[in-house]
Amino acid sequence: MDKVKYTAGVLILSGLFGSGCSTMEPPQAEFYQAKADVETATAESASEFAALAMHNAKEKIERAKKAMDAEEYPEAKRLAEQASADAQLAKVTAQTEKMKEALEEVNASLETLKSELKVSS
Repeated sequence: MDKVKYTAGVLILSGLFGSGCSTMEPPQAEFYQAKADVETATAESASEFAALAMHNAKEKIERAKKAMDAEEYPEAKRLAEQASADAQLAKVTAQTEKMKEALEEVNASLETLKSELKVSS
């Protein structure tokens, strides 16, 4: 009888612990936020300036989708959050590079103006 109670207790605890992960909700918000972050980064030309970060973000979104389909929700959430971070990094990198280019253009224009002022003086 004690063996039966022990076995029943083990089975009940196994069921409780085993179902703990499956009761988590799919990370829809994180997934769609990551997709939105990738779209925003794409609009900022991030693929041109931060190709690796964009590649990583897109790959992690695909892996997050597969994890959600397999009901591996903690993994899907982790991947979606990482994809979002990668996309945000790519966006900021692209913005920074664009600002550097704009600054270089302004500096070149200033040098041209200085040269013209020297010639006309």
